Amino acid sequence: MTDPELPTPAELVDAFVHPPRIVVVETRHELGDDRLLIVSHVELWPWRVVVRGTMANRRPATIDPMDHQSMRAGFQEHAAWMSGWSLADDVGTEYLGASGGTGGWRNDVWADFHAELHPPVPASASVLIVRSPEGVEFTVTLPPNA
Repeated sequence: MTDPELPTPAELVDAFVHPPRIVVVETRHELGDDRLLIVSHVELWPWRVVVRGTMANRRPATIDPMDHQSMRAGFQEHAAWMSGWSLADDVGTEYLGASGGTGGWRNDVWADFHAELHPPVPASASVLIVRSPEGVEFTVTLPPNA
């Protein structure tokens, strides 16, 4: 039995043989708390949407790796931030967060991030609105399907 919401193995292989459509966003937003949010692009896959960018921090947090409570709080804050991304489009699609992650410098100066949402953007959509966990909205004009 297969889940109709999940891609088949053949669809996954085909998606990797043919890369996603990349829509460049190149948006930079000062968050006012010495953090800088950059959304570089949106990937349009046959079964998902991925938002990619970087978060930079001019005043990085200092966390003692032996302070387990602070480490736990940091992980919880990170998880809440990753699940705070949302999408909307001009045809009313309901998007749900699926996963996400970050990677970067250990002292929190910068971190690349990705947020994955489902379902894919429908072919009839012409505008995608990306909303960060801080409430910053980026409007992305989608190219026509080729």
